Amino acid sequence: MTVLELSSQDASPPAARSGDSARANGDGCVRVVLCRGCCCGSAAKIPGTDHDGQLARLRRLAQERPGQVQVRTAECLGPCEQANVVVVRPSVAGRRRGGRPVWLGLVRDEAAIDLLESWLAAGGPGLASLPAALSLQVFPAPKSVGSDRVR
Repeated sequence: MTVLELSSQDASPPAARSGDSARANGDGCVRVVLCRGCCCGSAAKIPGTDHDGQLARLRRLAQERPGQVQVRTAECLGPCEQANVVVVRPSVAGRRRGGRPVWLGLVRDEAAIDLLESWLAAGGPGLASLPAALSLQVFPAPKSVGSDRVR
């Protein structure tokens, strides 16, 4: 098992590179990690949520905004009582303006995904204000997070 550190206390991302190289390497990206472990993404544990549809929508946004949004999944981010968990990490520019990783819990309905998509499209942490309805779903990052892999 590897450890995936996504806490608000994590180290700053690598120094930004200029031009296309930075975009190609994802430095300008807001990084989104969706938990898809034992509880998150499971119709058996959370029925009535289109888990595959949520992931498809966010991946489509990433395809429409290459170099701005990157979407990955993780086997387990840990706080199962908050399923479905989504972590949004700021871009380098967002980080420079004070943005920090945002942990969102109970992301289960289309309205939450709508708000998440619009926030990501506007720049995410540090560059755009978190929608008020999403702010109700923010919870503190756990101290450390176990994950078999991030994809």
